[in-house]
Amino acid sequence: MQDIYVAIDLNHVGAVSEDSLRIENLLSPFIKLNICQIVATITNKHEKIILQATLDGISTECQFWENSSTIHALIHLVNIINPFNQKVVLSPKKAMLDDSSSHHSLSLVDFHFRLQFSNQIFEPLIKVVLQPFEATHDLEYFLEMWELFEGFSVFSIPA
Repeated sequence: MQDIYVAIDLNHVGAVSEDSLRIENLLSPFIKLNICQIVATITNKHEKIILQATLDGISTECQFWENSSTIHALIHLVNIINPFNQKVVLSPKKAMLDDSSSHHSLSLVDFHFRLQFSNQIFEPLIKVVLQPFEATHDLEYFLEMWELFEGFSVFSIPA
């Protein structure tokens, strides 16, 4: 083994600790997640479907530094369908870009979250941009959804 070591003339590299990397700001994890589509169905306690939703083009980027963290998420398209009559309840509007010859749909939801750490104080910044969307519903659908909203009332935040 010693002969091999001498023959290839390996140079020693000093041991690198995690602390030394943090001090030099070399650790900066970056995570990017792209999901083509999420399909969700919500049923009531009688197993009757009360909500069908499709989310398309979801992307999330997370980056972490020693003194801050950033999360950026986009949801390109959200469609919510009334399961009783199969009509669209919520959908994005097409936005007209500067180029008047083309219609293009922008991301429906653009979410930025940044958390800055300084002197033991957390400074959060949250920015959410919603593009115009169309929402329609009828009384029957609203009454069916009411059961879902009543379910959320059991959650409370202690004072």
